[in-house]
Amino acid sequence: MKRELCAAILLIILIAAAILNLIHVERLTDTILLSLSQSENAINDNNSQLALRYLDEAFESWESSYSYTHIF
Repeated sequence: MKRELCAAILLIILIAAAILNLIHVERLTDTILLSLSQSENAINDNNSQLALRYLDEAFESWESSYSYTHIF
């Protein structure tokens, strides 16, 4: 009985960790996609300096998460 309980608890912990991981990855990609979208809008408005700034923001978001994203 104790083994089954430990297995169930471990399974719940793993599922919770996976859900938290998905939330974190979604927030990270949403932030990067927003910056890239803003960059695209700026370049469509012929504002290359602003587009470059948004691209830098996207790159910095990715780089600041290197310890997490290096496996991608």
